Amino acid sequence: MKNITITLTTILVSFALILAALTGCGETQDTNAKAAKESDLERYNLSGQVKSTTTSIIDVEDVGGELKHKKRSTTSIETYNRNGYQTSREFIDKNDSLISKTTQKFDDNNNLIELVHHYESNISGNPKTLYKYDERGNNIETACYNAQEKLDYRNTSKYDDNSNLIEFNGYDSLGVFVFKSTSEFDENNNKIELAYYGKDGALRSKRASKYDAKGNLIQELSIDNKGYFYDNTLYRYDDKGLKTQQEFYKDGTTLDSKTVFTYNKKGLPTLVERFGKGNLMESKEVLEYDDKDIKILHKRYNYGDSINPLNITKFDPENNINEYIHYNSDGKITYKITLTYNDSKNVIQRIVYSPPSNNNWQTKYAKKFKENAINITSSEFKYDHNNNWVEKITYSNLVPESITVREIVYY
Repeated sequence: MKNITITLTTILVSFALILAALTGCGETQDTNAKAAKESDLERYNLSGQVKSTTTSIIDVEDVGGELKHKKRSTTSIETYNRNGYQTSREFIDKNDSLISKTTQKFDDNNNLIELVHHYESNISGNPKTLYKYDERGNNIETACYNAQEKLDYRNTSKYDDNSNLIEFNGYDSLGVFVFKSTSEFDENNNKIELAYYGKDGALRSKRASKYDAKGNLIQELSIDNKGYFYDNTLYRYDDKGLKTQQEFYKDGTTLDSKTVFTYNKKGLPTLVERFGKGNLMESKEVLEYDDKDIKILHKRYNYGDSINPLNITKFDPENNINEYIHYNSDGKITYKITLTYNDSKNVIQRIVYSPPSNNNWQTKYAKKFKENAINITSSEFKYDHNNNWVEKITYSNLVPESITVREIVYY
């Protein structure tokens, strides 16, 4: 599927990222030289040598079978360099006034070196973030400046000879040390320890990881500054190296939850079961494949207060999602999405059957769904010669509501 994206990770938010959110500064570059560098064109699923895109949302009405433009709501303009990285992005309101703008600069190795936020009023200045790298492309320093061009915070990073991040330090606006994290790796570059230290230099917590002889992660253990375990996760594998079970111990020793994985003879996952306290099943996923090993059905069950499927995802022979259905706890359909593709696997139509906005909507919606008296939101797409979408028409209950036009300029 191209251009349209239908959407157990633990996020550790550092002091630096919290400051970034509060000050409007850019995020710390948390990838190192070993990470595969993805261009912005790849991130946004744009093909060809794109120079700029101008996207406008316009309200329309159907007059005698012809769509008439009523008013434009917003416009966004993005520019890219020849290497596919975004150099600017701006948002303009319906009166052609600038809402905000972001500019980015890159070095010869496509590393981001400057990020500046521009706002409608420049009276307060523009927050800016500067980045520095070593000769291998690892981010070694991030400095964030506020609208008054004064330092808000600074982070420094150190790496080993394999570009593994082994130390991360944070400093406040006065250059005072605030926190530190250190990491250790084994000879196979597997992270075996991650430790956090406070501004006094004392250990706050530590996370240790163990691996088997095949390099499979078999244990993650969290330890506080007094040496007590506060969570412990174990992973089990079969003789083929497929993960069969994941167990989480809340206080290090008491089983809190576990996940069991089942596979078919070809090693494709067919069943994922999640159990909570008392070994009670909380949820389940069932996957089915055709004779060519293409996934054709994905069912998710919620055992919180029912045994009804939470949602079902269906796939076409090209492994594109073509239908998604969501159910409530009574087993009634609450909404459905269908997708249609062209020969290039681009979505050309998307229809969303959604509940009407009234009280007790789930009960009323389930009834109206059978009568086809429901709210339907649908979209139709058009593509250019590079398979990038350039027009999207949105309908509400089959009536045209808006058109999104994306003008793409290529190098």
